[in-house]
Amino acid sequence: MWLQYLVRALSSIPIIVAGIEHLHGESKSGAEKKQMAMDALGLSAYVADAVNPENRDIIESATSLASRTIDGVVSVMNTAKESVPVRSSEPIKK
Repeated sequence: MWLQYLVRALSSIPIIVAGIEHLHGESKSGAEKKQMAMDALGLSAYVADAVNPENRDIIESATSLASRTIDGVVSVMNTAKESVPVRSSEPIKK
């Protein structure tokens, strides 16, 4: 059960991160946006621990993996954003 949920959660991280970045851009800090992504994934360790304390180790591991995955997705997005060439608005002359 946990593995299926984790795979689904991890596969949705790029979509969640891109959506949060699109909505909030520069108006929120990176830490705030990361917390929003973690909340959207439902991987708040405190909430999950309260609901199912016997799976604390699994919850902490899944939360750590999701956190590192979010960092990786953000790193790729930032690198891609920096490497996009700026297009001129002037028409090409023949």
